[in-house]
Amino acid sequence: RTVLVVLPDGAENLETPSRYVAAGIDEAAKAMGVTLERCPAGLLNSFDVHECRNMIAQHRITGVLLETGHARVSDNLVTRLKKLCLPVVIPHGLPTDSATTGCCVLRTDERAAWGDGLRYLARAGHRAIASLLLELPSEQLTTLRGFTPQEMREFYRYNNLVTDESLVQVIPFRAETVATTVRQWMLGPLPPTAIMCHSDRLAMRVYQVLKELRINIPRQVSIMGYSNYPGGQLLSPPLTTVDIKFAECGKMALEYLLRADQWYKPGTLPREIFTPYEIIERGSVNFILPVKNK
Repeated sequence: RTVLVVLPDGAENLETPSRYVAAGIDEAAKAMGVTLERCPAGLLNSFDVHECRNMIAQHRITGVLLETGHARVSDNLVTRLKKLCLPVVIPHGLPTDSATTGCCVLRTDERAAWGDGLRYLARAGHRAIASLLLELPSEQLTTLRGFTPQEMREFYRYNNLVTDESLVQVIPFRAETVATTVRQWMLGPLPPTAIMCHSDRLAMRVYQVLKELRINIPRQVSIMGYSNYPGGQLLSPPLTTVDIKFAECGKMALEYLLRADQWYKPGTLPREIFTPYEIIERGSVNFILPVKNK
């Protein structure tokens, strides 16, 4: 059994989920006796139909894992994949991937995961919770962590959180913008008691800004991350986060691909599969009230 693993350009970047998803694929492949052939997306895009067919035949490839780096898949790559006439599974995809690619998509239910993170902070007694979200042009989504702006406002209202619009900010991932936003919150008229960060990498930047302001975490403000990237456990205090289990996504994707005979039908739209997540409690959240019903 040989599987082609298509990796996005820049997959070695520490801030892309690809390397962590790939680790799960590698571990599962070793356990199940599956051979992996890796191919950068850019290289696959350069192949013509004849070269693609030769590759499949020569290496006896039976399916494809398409790791996207959580970015939109290009139309050109979708065309190439369709010409392979093989089952394709995306291990960690976007809400739009199933419709735009025709592939089987495993993905996090981001609305549920982000919402559970906010509810966790609310159960700890926080009401003035800031959401620091990132502009991600590569995803080309109309939602942020599963929410439209209107739905985010409603979520705050329905969960009895402070609904001041200044507490929900969408920014580019630039150090100076992160610093300006956090300083305005913490030195302004409505300082939040907790900040929910779009990712753990962003939370690490927030830690730096708060350190410069000499604001104690979590005594003066609690911080919560999202994704469970490596490094969050090494912060002081260690970062509480929503773990979306990158390695498990890779393992599940390979297992599902190996059962393609049960679901793969060319020309039909495969279903989406939600992958597991959990909140990892560390030391960055101050419990104003005891946490109940985790």
